[in-house]
Amino acid sequence: MTVIGCSVNKPADKADDNKDDESASTVYKYITSADNYTDFKLKKSVYDDESVTLYYMGDDKLKNKDSYIKCFDKDGEEISDSKFSERFYDNRIVIKSKNPQKISGVYIYPTENYDYYYKIRYLDSDDYALLTCWFVYDLGWEDIGDDDKYLFESEKQEIKEATAEAEQNEKEAYEILKGLWINQDDPERTIEINENEYGGFNFIYYDPEYDDTWDTSMESLYYYFDDYENVYDFTGSTGNMTAPVYLWVSEDKEYLYYDNEKQSPYIRTQK
Repeated sequence: MTVIGCSVNKPADKADDNKDDESASTVYKYITSADNYTDFKLKKSVYDDESVTLYYMGDDKLKNKDSYIKCFDKDGEEISDSKFSERFYDNRIVIKSKNPQKISGVYIYPTENYDYYYKIRYLDSDDYALLTCWFVYDLGWEDIGDDDKYLFESEKQEIKEATAEAEQNEKEAYEILKGLWINQDDPERTIEINENEYGGFNFIYYDPEYDDTWDTSMESLYYYFDDYENVYDFTGSTGNMTAPVYLWVSEDKEYLYYDNEKQSPYIRTQK
């Protein structure tokens, strides 16, 4: 993907200040922010033959010299076939382009080393859609805002299908893992996996050497069949600072291997 360069903190000349008076201006019906921290909002957009100007409120970081954008068309495809540039002012962003009418969406990055950025669509309508994308430790990038308003119908359908596929995978994973497993070499060492009241799964590991039980909750399960090892490979996400649970089950589904104990299998005793 192409990162667009920019120049910032340059004083606007009078021509720029008055340009929107002679251009087609769209004032948005609903001026809303996606999150309370940045309070970033768009007021209006102005399209002319050479540029798109976005008028905004909030987020002083957009005055940063490293701020930059990416532009997208109405289908969500990044525009990289024409040269354009942007300038950031106190309350507006001016995007110069050979084809400004093609610009329907933008990503706005407040800084070069960013931990959040803005995703905006439908600039050329009377009601834009805005998400703030934050980087959350141990989770990755998370969108905040009205997903239903922002997403295309095709994207909503893809998410729906992916969610159904993940739910089916999780159901199959639990059917293979559920129940009590006893270590083949040390019968007092056990693993039990069952559902909990929160919609997740309990992983209960008993270690007789320390007379200790490790009981953790897995928010989700995912598995696939490893053709090279001929085993079912499982990952149980704990959803917090605790490391995921890694398990392997033999092709006949009768032996379970836990983490680094793959040389000492657990035998299924009950479901």
